[in-house]
Amino acid sequence: MDATILVWGFIGLTGSTLIGAISVSVYTLNKLKRLSVGLDAVRLEQDVSDNKFKQATNSITHMGKRILGLESDIKNLNEKSKVREQQAQHKSQQQSSHFGSGHYHQARKIVDLGGNESDLVQDCGLTRIEAQMIKVLQSKNKAS
Repeated sequence: MDATILVWGFIGLTGSTLIGAISVSVYTLNKLKRLSVGLDAVRLEQDVSDNKFKQATNSITHMGKRILGLESDIKNLNEKSKVREQQAQHKSQQQSSHFGSGHYHQARKIVDLGGNESDLVQDCGLTRIEAQMIKVLQSKNKAS
């Protein structure tokens, strides 16, 4: 009887140890499964974050290139503006230097010889207003 109790005790002990081991294994597997699902969710969130970061980086890169292009355009426009300003100054200087010579000089001589505004327009290629201005200036010069 002692051996039977001992065998049954051993079977009981082995059975409860086996049940306990199975219970721990099932618990551990369930825990691992939950951790695996959690890890998959973290990986998915990481992928979403990576995609958002890539999109933001691409947008910033595109914006930077656009800004560089606009800066280049502004620089070119400034250079063109300076060239045009210099050309306008040069043209203005040429026109003001022509007052004592060329058409204006010829127009002053015609006025001195008694020519009228129509003569100035026809012979010197001046506008009506320019002819009137020269006539007025010449009459003031004679008066002083």
